[in-house]
Amino acid sequence: MVLFAVIDIFGSIPIILNIKNNKIVDGLLNLEKSVELKPNYKEARFALGLTQMDVKNFDKAIENFIYILEYIDPNDELTKKYLTEIQHKMP
Repeated sequence: MVLFAVIDIFGSIPIILNIKNNKIVDGLLNLEKSVELKPNYKEARFALGLTQMDVKNFDKAIENFIYILEYIDPNDELTKKYLTEIQHKMP
């Protein structure tokens, strides 16, 4: 899987993340740092959740999707969709 996400952390500095099989750890670290610096930046947190899903880290993905729904956008249908999808995969 290849995921491209444009993260604009400071409102003027776009960071382009190319998350590919051998770069997944770097991508996760960059996304985690983005969320640490700007916790309510929905696109960064959503991309982090999707990437965590991809590496089967479902608990962390759920945390990020719930954060979006509780603190950023309770009506985000795409986040709700992925949260439901993960919850169905959990034992």
